[in-house]
Amino acid sequence: FYQRALYGEWTRARLDDRERVRISLVEFQLAHGMREQAIAQLLLLAADLPRDAARQIEAARLFLAAGDPDRALQHYRAALETQPDNATALAGAGDAASEIGAFSAAAGYYARVPDDVEGIDAKRETTRLVIANDPLRPRLSGAERRRRLWGGHTQAVLLIEACRVRLVGK
Repeated sequence: FYQRALYGEWTRARLDDRERVRISLVEFQLAHGMREQAIAQLLLLAADLPRDAARQIEAARLFLAAGDPDRALQHYRAALETQPDNATALAGAGDAASEIGAFSAAAGYYARVPDDVEGIDAKRETTRLVIANDPLRPRLSGAERRRRLWGGHTQAVLLIEACRVRLVGK
């Protein structure tokens, strides 16, 4: 039904309705594990999307939900071009940057999010810890790189052991 509705004839005055139908289809596809189809529909949506911040944020949210953080970050950035202090776009850009491993960029976005946004303190702290313990960070001494790698290895062993104990204990 969605496909028929989308590819029917739409007057210029009803193009916003077609966009809402496409978003509903993407949400349906994501809810039913149809990730590839959802991304295809998102690409069609993005091709016609105006620079309106709210629409860019919606597209970004859906791209992130579909597992495409690179495109999500592009749309969050587009929203920030028109509304540089938009807390939703800043937090979303931080989430997308974190997903692609750009933790310094994520920290920059999170730093600009107002303190009263729910969950932002935890995201800031997690990002800070990732950056502070990154063994691949440029210009680290050999000793510091080894210390960070060993610390990560030790933490991984402890987590594996905790999982093993939990599984065996059940």
